[in-house]
Amino acid sequence: MNIILASASPRRAELLEKAGIKFKQVSSSIDEEAIHKKFKHEGVSKGYVKNFVREVALAKLAPFVGKSENDAVVTADTVVYFEGRIIGKPYTKEKCRQQHLMISGKTNYAITAVAVHFGGKTICVVKCRPTKVAKLPDEVIEQICNEPYTLEAAGYRSSGAIAPYVNIKEKHKQDVAGLSVALLKKMLRKVKFPSSV
Repeated sequence: MNIILASASPRRAELLEKAGIKFKQVSSSIDEEAIHKKFKHEGVSKGYVKNFVREVALAKLAPFVGKSENDAVVTADTVVYFEGRIIGKPYTKEKCRQQHLMISGKTNYAITAVAVHFGGKTICVVKCRPTKVAKLPDEVIEQICNEPYTLEAAGYRSSGAIAPYVNIKEKHKQDVAGLSVALLKKMLRKVKFPSSV
């Protein structure tokens, strides 16, 4: 029996590796951008964004459901909610720069949905964590935008050059990073995945 991480995220893989969880990483085949286009990204509430990340996380599961009853499939989706808007992956350095200037010196919310499917059961949990970002100097923003994986991360990363400027409660750090190992273990127990994780 395997745990399949249906995500291309190197950060999520790193979190599971550090926790000693054995898994296979397989990217989901869904078109995330098509789902994103179904939702407004400005003038929205936190509740609306929670529904958004839940739908994306569950959509990532869909290609795996019914393929292997012996495997537990794990997906996740994270966005940053800031002043009525969804901040997703920047993809370009210029957009990354704009996003970090926007959240510099402000409080925002990392909203993550984690979905698990095993044995015909699917559960999804959404976490919303406030994060205060101190004023970011221009040279730090430049460093952030040149770090590995930054352009593939929603809103900001909680490690690297930005780490000293981000105030996150210790117990919330993995939620902000995109996948809480403690939460995942609880979810795997809930779907009765027979493993010692």
